[in-house]
Amino acid sequence: MKKTKMMSMILATGLLFSSVFGAAADAAALTVGEKAASRAKTYIGHPIDNHTSGYFVSYLLGKEGVKVPSNLAALSKEGSLITNKANLRPGDLLFFGTSPSDLLAVGIYTGNQKFIIAYQPYKTVQQMDLNSSVASRYYLGAKRLSNTTTQTTAPSSSVNVERVISAGMKYLGTPYEFGSNRSSTRTFDCSDFVRRAFIQGAGITLPSNSRTQADAVKKMGQTSTNWKNLKRGDLMFFMSYKGPKASDYKGINKSSQRITHVGIYLGNGKILHTYSKASGGVRTDSIAGTHWEHRFIFGGTVKK
Repeated sequence: MKKTKMMSMILATGLLFSSVFGAAADAAALTVGEKAASRAKTYIGHPIDNHTSGYFVSYLLGKEGVKVPSNLAALSKEGSLITNKANLRPGDLLFFGTSPSDLLAVGIYTGNQKFIIAYQPYKTVQQMDLNSSVASRYYLGAKRLSNTTTQTTAPSSSVNVERVISAGMKYLGTPYEFGSNRSSTRTFDCSDFVRRAFIQGAGITLPSNSRTQADAVKKMGQTSTNWKNLKRGDLMFFMSYKGPKASDYKGINKSSQRITHVGIYLGNGKILHTYSKASGGVRTDSIAGTHWEHRFIFGGTVKK
């Protein structure tokens, strides 16, 4: 069946999909949809286990206070139809299948013709291009949920961490280079990457290396030596690598160790950072049970 005919059927039956976004959010406010899209990016590569794509989308929106069904058929009846891909905005729901009566999956749009999807056959949460051959083949249409147009306003003294994280996430895969050029985005080292994310996401210019960034965060007051106490968007500081096991760090007074690495805490036990050419540049990693947990010195909140 041709896609144009398929879309006509969807329009005729009212099966498809209200405004995730209203007007563009300013530097001090985000829509709920934008926050959900940003949160979705933190799950890229995360095992899907037994969860469905509908559950994933329902979970993301639920974290922002928006309750939607996880069943694909029921979810497809929510919101308003977006007929033109050019009008898509972060947070819109994208539906895929072979026909309106055979929905296979739903993803969440994150901007720049990209979307995040938790489709069982992929085993892990994936970021995909909406114009790729497989996505185009099964794309049925998009929905926008009206209650996700609500803006969430942050206090004037706080940093909009979702914008910082979104700014950082767009550089996923950017190559690593120690001592990278601070005026270029072609390559990053760890502190340059963090600095760039805060410049673009919050208009804050942090110091240029991890040690001076750590000093700046300490002066702001809110720090913790337990990474599990950190909030999404906090900075994490680490000592040098000694080995993969906790025993490799036994007896070391971390407070006296030289800081050699910094990253952005994403929540859910994950970090956004870059640390070597071999690792592929900017990426996300799990913290618990890894050398990142063993190397962690302290973390803290960046304030304006």
